[in-house]
Amino acid sequence: MTEDVSSIQPEVQRRLGRCLLRLQQYELLLKAIVAHHELEGPADKLESLQAEKVAKQTKQTLGGLVTQLTGSFLSVRRPERHNDDVAGPNADVGLVGWISFRTKIEMPEVEHARLVRELGELVQMRNELVHHFIERFDVWTLVGCTQALEYLLSSYEVIDRHYASLASWAKAMENGRALTSSFLNSESFEAVLMGKL
Repeated sequence: MTEDVSSIQPEVQRRLGRCLLRLQQYELLLKAIVAHHELEGPADKLESLQAEKVAKQTKQTLGGLVTQLTGSFLSVRRPERHNDDVAGPNADVGLVGWISFRTKIEMPEVEHARLVRELGELVQMRNELVHHFIERFDVWTLVGCTQALEYLLSSYEVIDRHYASLASWAKAMENGRALTSSFLNSESFEAVLMGKL
């Protein structure tokens, strides 16, 4: 190993670490969105159902999480809205009541297809960084380190862009939840619930 390689290798390691840390941040936020964007069940069991969803997401791969995200949270805009896709109670809930809520982002089919493709590419990039980076780049040569640095720089830009999008979706979801909570605690909702309006 030449002196030049030994001086550039730590920068390769730093940038690789930076990419992996950002991917982990992305994955944690993705797990939170997938676990919290919808919930349905008897009112007295919602807390335990939510805890089960959160626990289930901790074991999901990035690819599995992306599939869930693009299959339910990110959806194709439909011309007409129907409530037929809500399952409803599958058991007698009596006086407890059944609660169902869902947050999603609707978009045109072309936009949805583009996001599915780009998120698939992100998963492939993650797998490349985690499993095949050393195979792809000879980090014991100056040329290999230089190529690795260029790849890591462009990879981080892609990862960070996806993270920024995900963070904006999470913020929109949280804002929607806050507005819903505010309405449910309002006198207007109480009047609707009691049939006064």
